[in-house]
Amino acid sequence: MNFLRNKMKFFLLILSTIVISLSANDNMKKVDCIILNDENSIICKYNNTRFETESTVIFNWIEPSGEITRSRKMFIPVGHVSVYDFRFLFGRKKGEWTLQVEDLNNTFETKFIIE
Repeated sequence: MNFLRNKMKFFLLILSTIVISLSANDNMKKVDCIILNDENSIICKYNNTRFETESTVIFNWIEPSGEITRSRKMFIPVGHVSVYDFRFLFGRKKGEWTLQVEDLNNTFETKFIIE
């Protein structure tokens, strides 16, 4: 009976480790942007888990009116975890922008404000 109990505890430990690991990987998948006024640029980064195969993502820059003003396909090599895109700040419409990243069947987005 002790043997079965210990085996069950071990199984539950392994199962909980896998569940925690999978949820941590989902938290790794994100997109974020930073505005650097002194460098006249907006830099956006998409993070994912380490890619086991070559992958392609699409960055969509959506201005405050909802119009996509740039759609850029980005290649991510095997073993990499992130990809960057940037735009110059000067000349962009003021307001809340959205950066949307399409990765396979998932879409991730962040918003930022240009004043």
